Amino acid sequence: ATPDHDHVTSEAQPIRINAYYDPQTISSRNSDLRPEQIDHVKQLISTVIRYLQQSISVIPVSAPLLLPRVCTGQFDTEFGPNCVEYLQPDQCGMVDLPPAHMAQDLLYFTNTTQARKLPQGTGMVDTDLVLYVSYGDTESCGESTLAWAHPCYQDQHGRPVAGNVNICPFMFEAPQFWKQDVVVLLHEIMHVLIMGPEIWDDFRDSNGELIPHESIVSERQSDGLYYIISPTVAALARRHFNCSALIGFPLEDTGDSGSAGSHWDERYAMSALMGSTIWGGLQYMTAFTMALMQDSGWYYVNYSFAEPYHFGKNTGCDFFDLQCIDIASGTSNWPQFWCVSPTDNGCNHNYVAPAFCEFYSY
Repeated sequence: ATPDHDHVTSEAQPIRINAYYDPQTISSRNSDLRPEQIDHVKQLISTVIRYLQQSISVIPVSAPLLLPRVCTGQFDTEFGPNCVEYLQPDQCGMVDLPPAHMAQDLLYFTNTTQARKLPQGTGMVDTDLVLYVSYGDTESCGESTLAWAHPCYQDQHGRPVAGNVNICPFMFEAPQFWKQDVVVLLHEIMHVLIMGPEIWDDFRDSNGELIPHESIVSERQSDGLYYIISPTVAALARRHFNCSALIGFPLEDTGDSGSAGSHWDERYAMSALMGSTIWGGLQYMTAFTMALMQDSGWYYVNYSFAEPYHFGKNTGCDFFDLQCIDIASGTSNWPQFWCVSPTDNGCNHNYVAPAFCEFYSY
């Protein structure tokens, strides 16, 4: 199920995304990566960018994109705060930002009205979003994480305009599969664009006004889950599951801070691109994620890029009210979606790939 019409406006243009590769970690001179590994990363990023530029539009940035410096010390005046110290060096996640990317700022002398100008760079032309791509083993990488990403800067309307995408060493330690690596990088860049609780407080309505947080994310429900309840997502969820009582689509509640709250709950979104785990070679860009982008007020999405998604479709409200497996009888309440035995191997739920059966407590 997808909304009836694409979300478009005559002012919107395909999003222009540019990548900046960290010269300290993705460079033939400084990196721990071999040249062919650097090429692999750049090809992955380029592939994802081309896909996103076809499926997403924004109101374009009219001038070269410049990023404000981050103030780390200030004093208050009747006209507002004056900054006496900025983050040094300027950073987006793991990456030190080049001076050419920085906007002009004023650095005040403590408790005076005197200040000196910090120079403005040339900026980034034809850019609505810049991805700062790095490589390194960080705390967020863990033992089996291929990459991670998060937004760093937002514009005056809240839309992310810069983010850090970090490639973890495990990407090159695990067997490399082109399609899987593309899916991983698309997943991570979607965290920069939309799937991050830190930016959900900045959604805008059609008048440019902030949408209250409680209109985007529900309180914890009786099932222990939080739900995205923005209007397009909620309507789509009700139609997909055929449950008029459904308030929205649930968020993941398990895992660490990098998982819980920033992905769709896999109990209801198995194999969705924005679930927290890759279970196989088939991961679907669902209309639910595109609907959340639409509800942000920042993006205009082309729903023809939402892949057909069948998991849980037309199961009704019982899919949310009953257990996957009936404990008394040991039978699956939905055999097409939930297996009952470690030997119950066969096809996946939409019969397009072989699958095996595993059990997890929920």
